[in-house]
Amino acid sequence: AVRPSASKRCAAGAMAEPDGKERAEDGVGQDVRKQQPLNFGKRLAHTEKTVRDRGFKTLKSWLEKHPELDRLDYLKIWKGLYFGMWMSDKRHVQQELAVHMAFLINIIPAKKQFVWLDTFWEIVQEGWEKLDKWRMNKYLLLVRIVMAEAFKSLRIGGWDLQQVKAMASTYTRGLPQRRKKDMHTQVAGILMQFNRTLWDELRPQLELEPAATTETILALLEPLCAAAEVTSNGAVLKILHEYVFRRVPEKFASALIERLLKGAALKNTEPDNRKALYDTAEAIETLHQLPPTEVKLPSVTKKRRRDAAEGTGDGKTAKKKKKIKKVAADRKYVGRRDADKNYFGKGDAIKQYDSKKGDSKQLAGKRKPGRVKAKNKSKKAQRKRR
Repeated sequence: AVRPSASKRCAAGAMAEPDGKERAEDGVGQDVRKQQPLNFGKRLAHTEKTVRDRGFKTLKSWLEKHPELDRLDYLKIWKGLYFGMWMSDKRHVQQELAVHMAFLINIIPAKKQFVWLDTFWEIVQEGWEKLDKWRMNKYLLLVRIVMAEAFKSLRIGGWDLQQVKAMASTYTRGLPQRRKKDMHTQVAGILMQFNRTLWDELRPQLELEPAATTETILALLEPLCAAAEVTSNGAVLKILHEYVFRRVPEKFASALIERLLKGAALKNTEPDNRKALYDTAEAIETLHQLPPTEVKLPSVTKKRRRDAAEGTGDGKTAKKKKKIKKVAADRKYVGRRDADKNYFGKGDAIKQYDSKKGDSKQLAGKRKPGRVKAKNKSKKAQRKRR
């Protein structure tokens, strides 16, 4: 009998493997055992669902064995997962894949979960403008499910303040935080989706233990409050007030009102944004039947360095008085002119008699001498010639 070649024996062994493992012809099982870099993109974005499912299972097991991955590795993985969702059709298939993708955060080490979420948000923002109307809904669903699992990981971690701030900066990337930096149109849509579903996904976690503190929720909403002060994007501003601020739970309403009023009183707040902040604060008080909130604002008066060192004066008054004294000292005559057209100084009083009325007027000498109108000699000479 003729002995089969080596290539045929490898192919036969690959076909004889059980269904639960990757075939050797794909090179997946061998690479996992040898801990070599894998190319998941071809399997996750395959046209066949069975190949995509096997690739996802292999990716999950590979992530469990490699906790030392860095940001670049996470970016590559999310790129493959992104196109895996792209190739998925039918609602139940898309929802199942989105849930499995969101559960991957539980495999990532706790210290790197923020990096995992940050790379996910970067990939989604990058491909947002390339989506068509048929694929928009599936990615909106993916964002919502990943957000829900991210909030759950925050609650399990005890609502760590640093992790909350990191997540807030991730989900609000692209929002303006000052006047010179405004909204980029390519990220407005995904940020509006985040704002619409914020309380729907966060409220279930607030009802469980451990409970979130007011400081934690304000840290999560701080980038949104800062954006509401200076953004010029009317659609984003409307979403912030309608879906985020006015739907705040009653437990955190008073603290949020105080934050909004402080933002409205800032100098760099836009006029339209200031009016919206005041209206929202009043609407929240009416909704939860809260008393009017009194906010202590910092003093706006600025003192000069010299006055601040001496502890006296408000700066402007002292500066004005000093300027008046300097001008008075430079001018030789400050008062008016008498009948002989001679100047007299300030404080010197004389009596000037009116030839017609015969009464006396005492001049206080408070006005400055008037200007003498220059005579135009050329025009006077022309009249004489005529």
